[in-house]
Amino acid sequence: MAPSRKKRKRALVCENEVVHEDCSDTKRRKVNLDDSRHIAALILARGGSKGIPLKNIKMLAGLPLIGWVIRAALDSGVFDSVWVSTDHDEIARVAKACGAEVHRRSPEVSKDTTSSLETIQEFSRKHPDVGVICNIQATLPCLHPHHLKKALEYITKGGCDSVFSVVRRHRFRWQEVKEGGLLEGIL
Repeated sequence: MAPSRKKRKRALVCENEVVHEDCSDTKRRKVNLDDSRHIAALILARGGSKGIPLKNIKMLAGLPLIGWVIRAALDSGVFDSVWVSTDHDEIARVAKACGAEVHRRSPEVSKDTTSSLETIQEFSRKHPDVGVICNIQATLPCLHPHHLKKALEYITKGGCDSVFSVVRRHRFRWQEVKEGGLLEGIL
């Protein structure tokens, strides 16, 4: 007999419109409205970016790119701690200057092939006091503190195990060059 899997409740935030995915969970778990768990924001910022080297600390409108995300996390007022997980000294320095704590990730989770999940798992092992980890992408300069508050409410008050955001896009994946050099989208 296969082991039964716990049904999970998720919230999907799509273009500021929340769509609940119940995952067939008929029994809602009890929610502690005054959540006492340590809630940490975790921003992953590896130094070995291939496309744009050290993109996370490139200046954008007078602030390092990662600074915008750190600022949003701090300004949200919902996190007990804000962390940047990195393997690079300069990213660590910038993160601290912007008000974040630094988790020095190991070489095992600093490779091109390492998944975000592996890096988050390492952080969780090294910080067992943290009860909720909010993984925030480092490259979101337009992230507003309100979005972080709203997403976290789905975990702390809404009974969700996980929350993630998506953007609905309708764009062509292929383009065909027509006579005269005109591009035409192909589905």
